[in-house]
Amino acid sequence: MKIFLPYLLFLGVLVLGITNCSSSEKSSDSMKIEEAPPPLSPGTAAVEAEVVSSSDSENGTVYKIKILKVLEYGSSTPSLAEDSEMETLLSKSLAENNNIENGKKFKFILRSGSPLGEESKNSNWIISKIYQ
Repeated sequence: MKIFLPYLLFLGVLVLGITNCSSSEKSSDSMKIEEAPPPLSPGTAAVEAEVVSSSDSENGTVYKIKILKVLEYGSSTPSLAEDSEMETLLSKSLAENNNIENGKKFKFILRSGSPLGEESKNSNWIISKIYQ
């Protein structure tokens, strides 16, 4: 009986060790690292804005928006002032697929229509993507 006790104890430790190793491998497999989103393209900015007003034009819809927060800039993008109002253009094709109403808040990707390196208050900004 004394001979079997050390073998039984060794067998118990071995089973516990194998069980713990296999469960720790499973938990490390379930931990997945999320990839970072790609950076914005040059000349673009991600903003949170409120739609103030809108008017139709031959190229699409012109929206006057109030920049609430600048979330990110692409390289070579002219700066945008928070709490400022600006006019942006939304193409007809994008306007058809989105329900943009005055007073609502949206996240936009804006693309600068001004030449590279030129900052002015009259820069043309185009809405290239809308997140609702």
